[in-house]
Amino acid sequence: MTYDTKNRILHTGVYEKVKLTKLQHKLLICLSSGNAVSIKEISEYSHGVFDKYTVYAIRRSIFKLRVKTKKQLKIKTVNKFGYRLESEIYFE
Repeated sequence: MTYDTKNRILHTGVYEKVKLTKLQHKLLICLSSGNAVSIKEISEYSHGVFDKYTVYAIRRSIFKLRVKTKKQLKIKTVNKFGYRLESEIYFE
């Protein structure tokens, strides 16, 4: 997969493009480290304040990101901690 960071477009296939929202963009950037990231860390990275996005909003955005990419984007849930990106993504 290739991700165009300027236009927030994820290329999942040859002719398949997925436009990401601002929060989904920040989630993808935050998860791209390859390590497991807690929900608190995701929220702080997204807006600097943990209360800005609730846990529900972050979980919902991750769910929508999985659905938008037809489950080609592998985001693993780490029990009682957070999430980890398992797909290989090249950033432009």
